[in-house]
Amino acid sequence: LRRAWHRGQTLRTCFVIGPDAEEGAASAKHLDDVLHCLIEPACKRSGYALRTGDPGSRPGRITGEIIRSLLDHDIIVCVLTGGHPSVYFELAIAGSAGRPIIY
Repeated sequence: LRRAWHRGQTLRTCFVIGPDAEEGAASAKHLDDVLHCLIEPACKRSGYALRTGDPGSRPGRITGEIIRSLLDHDIIVCVLTGGHPSVYFELAIAGSAGRPIIY
């Protein structure tokens, strides 16, 4: 598993699934708000390092790095706003691998 370090301590990691900015401006704005107002503070309080997808990847494309993230991180948080197919596909990958998911 990937581990993050903070002041000499190992942190558990949380990977966030959500719509890409290009997949819909309103959904991406909502994801940003949820990420910064809810998920990020909860991760800090719970001792999780927050990770998100690769901003350089093409919208709608599930890269090898995304798949590794879905399988390697300690917990997955999925924001389903907007009904984007790539988000559901990533959720299915994480679910089929038995990863702990919050959505």
